[in-house]
Amino acid sequence: MSSNKILTPFFLITSCVLFLGVLLASYYLKTNSHSNYSNPAINKQTSKEIALVYIGCSTCPSAQDENVSIYFKQLSDSIEQFSRENNYEYITIGVSSEQNINFGLNHLAEVDEFDEISIGNGLGNKVIQFYIWEHYENFVSAGIPQVLVSIREYETVVHNSITRIEPRLKSDSILVRKVGLSGIKELLDEKSISNYLFFE
Repeated sequence: MSSNKILTPFFLITSCVLFLGVLLASYYLKTNSHSNYSNPAINKQTSKEIALVYIGCSTCPSAQDENVSIYFKQLSDSIEQFSRENNYEYITIGVSSEQNINFGLNHLAEVDEFDEISIGNGLGNKVIQFYIWEHYENFVSAGIPQVLVSIREYETVVHNSITRIEPRLKSDSILVRKVGLSGIKELLDEKSISNYLFFE
Protein backbone atom coordinates (compact mmCIF):
# COMPACT_ATOMS: atom_id res chain seq x y z
CA MET A 1 0.00 0.00 0.00
CA SER A 2 1.46 3.33 -0.98
CA SER A 3 2.08 6.06 1.56
CA ASN A 4 -0.19 8.41 -0.42
CA LYS A 5 -3.17 6.13 0.16
CA ILE A 6 -2.44 6.19 3.94
CA LEU A 7 -1.85 9.92 4.21
CA THR A 8 -4.89 11.01 2.20
CA PRO A 9 -7.53 9.79 4.71
CA PHE A 10 -5.41 11.23 7.55
CA PHE A 11 -5.32 14.70 5.96
CA LEU A 12 -9.03 14.53 5.17
CA ILE A 13 -9.92 13.70 8.76
CA THR A 14 -7.54 16.36 10.11
CA SER A 15 -8.98 18.98 7.76
CA CYS A 16 -12.52 18.14 8.81
CA VAL A 17 -11.61 18.37 12.51
CA LEU A 18 -9.93 21.75 11.99
CA PHE A 19 -12.87 23.03 9.94
CA LEU A 20 -15.35 22.00 12.65
CA GLY A 21 -13.15 23.68 15.25
CA VAL A 22 -13.17 26.95 13.31
CA LEU A 23 -16.98 26.75 12.89
CA LEU A 24 -17.50 26.16 16.63
CA ALA A 25 -15.16 29.00 17.58
CA SER A 26 -16.89 31.33 15.13
CA TYR A 27 -20.32 30.38 16.46
CA TYR A 28 -19.21 30.93 20.06
CA LEU A 29 -17.80 34.38 19.31
CA LYS A 30 -20.89 35.38 17.36
CA THR A 31 -23.25 34.16 20.09
CA ASN A 32 -21.25 35.85 22.82
CA SER A 33 -21.07 39.09 20.89
CA HIS A 34 -24.81 39.03 20.15
CA SER A 35 -25.56 38.35 23.79
CA ASN A 36 -23.56 41.38 24.89
CA TYR A 37 -25.21 43.53 22.25
CA SER A 38 -28.78 42.42 22.86
CA ASN A 39 -28.56 42.86 26.62
CA PRO A 40 -26.77 46.18 27.06
CA ALA A 41 -26.80 48.22 30.21
CA ILE A 42 -29.07 50.99 28.93
CA ASN A 43 -29.86 54.09 30.92
CA LYS A 44 -32.36 56.60 29.52
CA GLN A 45 -32.15 60.14 30.80
CA THR A 46 -34.31 63.17 30.06
CA SER A 47 -33.53 66.85 30.22
CA LYS A 48 -35.61 69.98 29.68
CA GLU A 49 -34.65 73.04 27.72
CA ILE A 50 -36.23 76.45 27.28
CA ALA A 51 -36.04 77.84 23.76
CA LEU A 52 -36.50 81.48 22.78
CA VAL A 53 -37.43 81.54 19.09
CA TYR A 54 -37.32 84.61 16.86
CA ILE A 55 -39.08 84.61 13.47
CA GLY A 56 -38.44 87.55 11.17
CA CYS A 57 -37.66 88.58 7.61
CA SER A 58 -35.25 91.02 5.99
CA THR A 59 -38.03 92.55 3.86
CA CYS A 60 -40.40 93.20 6.76
CA PRO A 61 -40.23 96.89 7.86
CA SER A 62 -41.25 96.04 11.44
CA ALA A 63 -38.49 93.44 11.70
CA GLN A 64 -35.97 96.06 10.61
CA ASP A 65 -36.73 98.27 13.63
CA GLU A 66 -33.59 98.49 15.78
CA ASN A 67 -35.69 97.95 18.90
CA VAL A 68 -36.35 94.36 17.80
CA SER A 69 -32.74 93.49 18.55
CA ILE A 70 -32.71 95.52 21.79
CA TYR A 71 -35.87 93.91 23.14
CA PHE A 72 -34.86 90.43 22.03
CA LYS A 73 -31.45 90.59 23.74
CA GLN A 74 -32.99 91.88 26.96
CA LEU A 75 -35.61 89.15 26.81
CA SER A 76 -32.94 86.54 26.13
CA ASP A 77 -30.88 87.67 29.13
CA SER A 78 -33.94 87.44 31.37
CA ILE A 79 -34.95 83.96 30.22
CA GLU A 80 -31.37 82.68 30.33
CA GLN A 81 -31.08 83.81 33.95
CA PHE A 82 -34.38 82.12 34.80
CA SER A 83 -33.19 78.92 33.09
CA ARG A 84 -29.91 78.91 34.95
CA GLU A 85 -31.60 79.47 38.32
CA ASN A 86 -34.05 76.62 37.68
CA ASN A 87 -31.61 74.09 36.16
CA TYR A 88 -32.90 74.21 32.60
CA GLU A 89 -30.84 74.28 29.46
CA TYR A 90 -31.36 77.37 27.31
CA ILE A 91 -31.16 77.99 23.57
CA THR A 92 -31.99 80.80 21.15
CA ILE A 93 -33.26 79.97 17.67
CA GLY A 94 -33.35 82.48 14.83
CA VAL A 95 -35.60 81.96 11.82
CA SER A 96 -35.78 84.21 8.78
CA SER A 97 -38.51 83.75 6.18
CA GLU A 98 -36.40 84.33 3.07
CA GLN A 99 -35.87 83.24 -0.49
CA ASN A 100 -32.36 84.71 -0.44
CA ILE A 101 -30.31 82.97 2.25
CA ASN A 102 -27.67 85.70 2.42
CA PHE A 103 -30.31 88.32 3.19
CA GLY A 104 -31.57 86.08 5.97
CA LEU A 105 -28.10 85.62 7.44
CA ASN A 106 -27.56 89.37 7.52
CA HIS A 107 -30.94 89.97 9.12
CA LEU A 108 -30.46 87.41 11.88
CA ALA A 109 -26.94 88.70 12.58
CA GLU A 110 -28.46 92.13 13.24
CA VAL A 111 -30.90 90.70 15.78
CA ASP A 112 -28.65 88.46 17.92
CA GLU A 113 -26.00 85.74 17.96
CA PHE A 114 -28.33 82.75 17.84
CA ASP A 115 -27.42 79.23 18.92
CA GLU A 116 -29.33 77.79 15.95
CA ILE A 117 -30.69 79.34 12.76
CA SER A 118 -33.03 78.34 9.94
CA ILE A 119 -33.24 80.30 6.68
CA GLY A 120 -34.76 79.83 3.26
CA ASN A 121 -37.89 78.61 1.43
CA GLY A 122 -39.97 81.55 2.61
CA LEU A 123 -43.04 80.59 4.64
CA GLY A 124 -42.43 76.99 3.56
CA ASN A 125 -39.37 76.86 5.82
CA LYS A 126 -39.34 73.66 7.89
CA VAL A 127 -39.09 75.45 11.23
CA ILE A 128 -41.84 77.90 10.25
CA GLN A 129 -43.96 74.90 9.26
CA PHE A 130 -43.73 73.70 12.85
CA TYR A 131 -43.86 76.91 14.89
CA ILE A 132 -46.48 78.70 12.76
CA TRP A 133 -48.50 76.37 10.54
CA GLU A 134 -48.70 73.38 12.89
CA HIS A 135 -49.82 75.74 15.66
CA TYR A 136 -51.85 78.12 13.53
CA GLU A 137 -54.71 79.84 15.34
CA ASN A 138 -55.46 82.89 13.18
CA PHE A 139 -53.67 85.31 10.87
CA VAL A 140 -52.02 87.00 13.85
CA SER A 141 -50.06 83.83 14.68
CA ALA A 142 -48.37 84.10 11.27
CA GLY A 143 -47.27 87.70 11.84
CA ILE A 144 -43.65 88.85 11.57
CA PRO A 145 -41.64 89.61 13.59
CA GLN A 146 -42.59 87.35 16.43
CA VAL A 147 -41.02 85.55 19.37
CA LEU A 148 -42.00 82.28 20.99
CA VAL A 149 -41.00 80.69 24.24
CA SER A 150 -40.98 76.91 24.04
CA ILE A 151 -40.23 74.10 26.47
CA ARG A 152 -38.42 71.15 24.89
CA GLU A 153 -37.70 67.73 26.35
CA TYR A 154 -34.79 65.58 25.23
CA GLU A 155 -34.05 61.90 25.75
CA THR A 156 -30.44 60.74 25.96
CA VAL A 157 -29.40 57.08 26.00
CA VAL A 158 -26.21 55.97 27.74
CA HIS A 159 -25.09 52.49 26.63
CA ASN A 160 -22.81 50.51 28.99
CA SER A 161 -21.77 53.80 30.61
CA ILE A 162 -19.42 54.58 27.75
CA THR A 163 -21.42 54.97 24.54
CA ARG A 164 -23.57 58.09 24.51
CA ILE A 165 -26.23 58.49 21.87
CA GLU A 166 -26.97 62.13 21.07
CA PRO A 167 -30.18 63.60 22.54
CA ARG A 168 -33.45 62.94 20.73
CA LEU A 169 -36.06 65.69 20.90
CA LYS A 170 -39.18 64.08 22.40
CA SER A 171 -41.42 67.13 22.64
CA ASP A 172 -41.47 70.83 21.81
CA SER A 173 -44.38 72.76 23.34
CA ILE A 174 -45.03 76.46 22.74
CA LEU A 175 -45.74 78.27 26.00
CA VAL A 176 -46.26 81.77 24.66
CA ARG A 177 -46.25 83.61 21.33
CA LYS A 178 -45.90 87.38 20.95
CA VAL A 179 -46.27 89.05 17.55
CA GLY A 180 -44.99 92.45 16.45
CA LEU A 181 -42.70 94.92 18.16
CA SER A 182 -45.37 95.79 20.74
CA GLY A 183 -45.90 92.10 21.49
CA ILE A 184 -42.19 91.47 22.03
CA LYS A 185 -42.01 94.47 24.37
CA GLU A 186 -45.09 93.24 26.20
CA LEU A 187 -43.38 89.93 26.92
CA LEU A 188 -40.27 91.78 28.04
CA ASP A 189 -42.33 93.93 30.42
CA GLU A 190 -43.85 90.90 32.12
CA LYS A 191 -42.78 90.63 35.76
CA SER A 192 -41.35 87.16 35.19
CA ILE A 193 -41.19 84.65 32.38
CA SER A 194 -42.18 82.09 35.03
CA ASN A 195 -45.78 83.29 34.52
CA TYR A 196 -45.79 81.16 31.37
CA LEU A 197 -43.81 78.19 32.64
CA PHE A 198 -46.79 76.25 33.91
CA PHE A 199 -45.52 72.87 32.79
CA GLU A 200 -44.25 71.73 36.20
